[in-house]
Amino acid sequence: MLLIQAQRPDATRVAGYKTWQSLGLPVFRRMVASHERALTTARERGEPAGQIAAREMEVSRIRTALRRAEELTEDVAAAIENAAN
Repeated sequence: MLLIQAQRPDATRVAGYKTWQSLGLPVFRRMVASHERALTTARERGEPAGQIAAREMEVSRIRTALRRAEELTEDVAAAIENAAN
C-alpha cells in the first residue's frame, strides 16, 4: 500500500494482479465498443482524415491489448505474479 501511495497518491481503486486480470477483459471490450462508436460518429460527421486515422489506430491498439489479455493464461499470470513477489 505504501508503494501505491508513493507512486500514485490519487489512486482510488487498488487490487491485486489476478483481480485486475479478471476485470481487464470486460473493460477492454467496453473500450473497443466505445471507440468504435466514436469512430462511426466521426465518419458520419465528416471529421478530417487525420482524426479518423488517429481513432482507427486507437481502436487497433485496444483490440491488440484485448487479444493479448485473452491469450494470457492463468499459469502465465500466476508466474508473473509470483515473480513480482
